[in-house]
Amino acid sequence: MPDTIPQPTFSQGMPVEVSKIEKELKKLWQQDGTATRASLMNLAIYCEGKKAMQENTALIAEITESHACRSILIAMDFDGPKGQVEAWINAHCHTSKAGAKQICCEQITFLLGGDSCSLIPNIVFSHLDSDLPLYLWWQAEFSDEMDEQLWAWVDRLIFDSQAWQHPKQQLTVLRESLAKTKTRLILCDLNW
Repeated sequence: MPDTIPQPTFSQGMPVEVSKIEKELKKLWQQDGTATRASLMNLAIYCEGKKAMQENTALIAEITESHACRSILIAMDFDGPKGQVEAWINAHCHTSKAGAKQICCEQITFLLGGDSCSLIPNIVFSHLDSDLPLYLWWQAEFSDEMDEQLWAWVDRLIFDSQAWQHPKQQLTVLRESLAKTKTRLILCDLNW
């Protein structure tokens, strides 16, 4: 018997051109008539690095077992070429509690090369599912150049101040960014 149990690996899904994401998602749902697409919210996750992108895909698969959502995963690869954008689509399907039908949630993944933070608001806004609430989980430190337009769409901002090297500075950056726009968002610090 092995000492460790192998962890499942999760694929980013099918690579797609950014301009064809919605078209390819429609095709994905037309392929299988036994699955039902479900979404009660939008969940966007920002992370840094390809490893974090893989880990968050596994996390999204787990989250969608009990929370139907469209997930938008944005990973920044600072070593990649600036302006490079790669995209994938995926569906996480789980059998309903009644056991009769599969319930599926969409995941759209973006890998941004270089320091392309300015693309994040457009990526998020253009791929939201209808007028459902948006939960944004920011898994990095905040930049001084955050686009405050992003905050106008976010209903709940999730972050973890425990990982910050300079918490006071980070809270100042966040406060100043939020002060520039009218927002209804709720702050959720995983450290509290």
